[in-house]
Amino acid sequence: MLFRSPLREPDLSKLSTTELKMIDSVLEKLSDKTAKEISAYSHNDVPWLTTEDGNVIEYESVFYRTPAYSLRSYDEENFQ
Repeated sequence: MLFRSPLREPDLSKLSTTELKMIDSVLEKLSDKTAKEISAYSHNDVPWLTTEDGNVIEYESVFYRTPAYSLRSYDEENFQ
């Protein structure tokens, strides 16, 4: 497999600490997977499951996730 180096370094200052931690978490969880394994994994998530074959996945569907795919954690503060 051919890997290319980026032409420039990313501007990580645009991302919050929480966003950077999330990216690191996802990379840690999925970086050892093959493309086929990641595809199979993604096809068990709500956005894919609720979209008919050949249709565009609606952006709003990403807000409806099953626990295995949800990356948000809510505490009491978020509900008041």
